[in-house]
Amino acid sequence: MNPYDPQPPADGEPRPASWPQAPGTTPVPPSSPAYPPGFSSYPPGSSYPPGSSYPPGSPVPGPGYSPAAVGSYAPSLFVAPAGPSAGPAPASRLRSTARGTSPLWYLLSGIGTFLLTFVVLFSALDSVSIEDDGVIDGGDAGLALLAIPLVIAALVLLFLWVRQIGLNGGQFGGGLAFMAMLPWENLPFLGSSTTSSLGDMQVRSVAAVFVTVGAILLIRRPLIVGVWRAGHLPAPVLAELLWVATLLGSTFIAGAKAEAYLNPVKHTTAYYTSYTLHPNGTVLAIGVILTLIAVAAWLITLLTVTIIQHVGIYDARRQLRTRPAG
Repeated sequence: MNPYDPQPPADGEPRPASWPQAPGTTPVPPSSPAYPPGFSSYPPGSSYPPGSSYPPGSPVPGPGYSPAAVGSYAPSLFVAPAGPSAGPAPASRLRSTARGTSPLWYLLSGIGTFLLTFVVLFSALDSVSIEDDGVIDGGDAGLALLAIPLVIAALVLLFLWVRQIGLNGGQFGGGLAFMAMLPWENLPFLGSSTTSSLGDMQVRSVAAVFVTVGAILLIRRPLIVGVWRAGHLPAPVLAELLWVATLLGSTFIAGAKAEAYLNPVKHTTAYYTSYTLHPNGTVLAIGVILTLIAVAAWLITLLTVTIIQHVGIYDARRQLRTRPAG
């Protein structure tokens, strides 16, 4: 059933002019039913445009129709509560929302796994001691190794958390969530070591700046905007500000590192030549501050959308249970 089809009104409710009027009632203009932007009622005798794919009973495009306006009505599994003034939600929409999976369970499981990891590491390293000769003694190596699969499990649960938010909102799936979690800023430095040449590290550091900018524009920006839309949060411009803060913070940090490699301080002795790196402290500090602000805002956004979806899903299930049959 199309959720935008005009439904027969109940007894005592006003009827559109295109429907038979009950005696003693006042006709209502045809525009009274809530159609999407650009849609109008389906008057008697009209026909669909040639070649259209609208199913029988659907509203036909009216004046002002544009594909962009209709695109905002793409179906999504989760629909935010519209408030008491909007009236009862259609049963089809409630069933669609009720079938969703709350992302809150993935979040709580991930946090619990991380806490368990810290407990395991603390227990394994509690008896570690450093001798006078620098030898590390004590500790439980087997228990410490147990922390590795726990960390992996926690990361998987956090990935499933973000993925479920995107699936509920019909915005993205696991592919984008996985790509956004990759440490793109560090990928150009894979394979480098303390013996890498200065020229090699200079190329890697400059490449890291471009990789960081590209990853944020092509991967993390769609993720941030998708999470914002998945929760039907107001003021979409705030989502744009969030990814811009992420872009500036990460770029400043990567740029400060690249500038340090491009302008190292050279130390020459009779036996060897060495270099020390001195990143621009101001640029690095600005990058760190912006990154911390962006991370905090990003976590608040994820938590807010998680609560909204959790409440919406269970509210839809409650309404279906209490809704009269038929």
